[in-house]
Amino acid sequence: MINTRILYSRSLAYSGAFTTNTTSSYIFPRRSFFIKPFLFSRVVITRAYSQGHDTSGLTKLAYNYLMGANGVKTDLQKAQRLYEQACSLGDTHAQYSLGILYFTGSNGFQQDTAKAIELFTQSASQGNPLAQYNLGHCYENGNGVQTDKKKAAEMYTQAASNGVYEAKVQLGILHSNGEGVAQDVNKAEDLWKQAVINKSTRSPALFNLGCLKWKQKDIKKAVELLTEAGNMGNARAFYFLGNRYEDGDGIEKDEGKSKQYFEKAAKLGHEEAILRLMFGKTPLLVKKDVMARLVEMYKNK
Repeated sequence: MINTRILYSRSLAYSGAFTTNTTSSYIFPRRSFFIKPFLFSRVVITRAYSQGHDTSGLTKLAYNYLMGANGVKTDLQKAQRLYEQACSLGDTHAQYSLGILYFTGSNGFQQDTAKAIELFTQSASQGNPLAQYNLGHCYENGNGVQTDKKKAAEMYTQAASNGVYEAKVQLGILHSNGEGVAQDVNKAEDLWKQAVINKSTRSPALFNLGCLKWKQKDIKKAVELLTEAGNMGNARAFYFLGNRYEDGDGIEKDEGKSKQYFEKAAKLGHEEAILRLMFGKTPLLVKKDVMARLVEMYKNK
């Protein structure tokens, strides 16, 4: 089964990164896109705005007040006011950044998903690839909007065409499952192959390709792809292989190899692998604090 993942944001425009994960099967490593921290002084930014009404200057200054950076003290009210001013002037980066702050409820901002969706929509309509991607996620998973796979596919398509490799992974999943678009496994495979070349999406793309090859009965290639994904830190890839060897699904049953893969997945913090090693296939509900201790224990083995 090919699973989706959740990544709300790689980077907040003109600041740091926010990455959240609620029901994800894996988390992409953070990476810089085209929006990076800006090291501008308050004086330079203020002068740039006053002389030319440079909205990017407002956004940069808002970041400084948000983070207490570049010679200014943290002031959330000023940061919010500046972001909102830049948004009202149509600055796509400000719209995206403020949307992230409202979506995550981070850095002292009160969570407001509806406002975040509004801001993402404004930013996406101006061609901001990250806003397009995040909006696609929201429509795919019903976060702040009614679930709409077709709309999700549209947003992912725009983001993918603008260079967001994560969007290629997600769009491939929709094509593979026939959700929001016509089912097209060849299209899905092509999108994942494109995502493989990018460092931050190589692991999940390899995982999805491996699952696809297994389904297509190309077991040798599947094992190769899944092993590479696992060696890059993708615990799900090792867990998938552990299950296949345990059940003899498409491959000769081998309890020894199954255990080895479960142990590799467990060492990477895969909770189901840990429970499988300790209790077998018996389904269990484990308290979060207990699970956290078990994960730490296996990581340190």
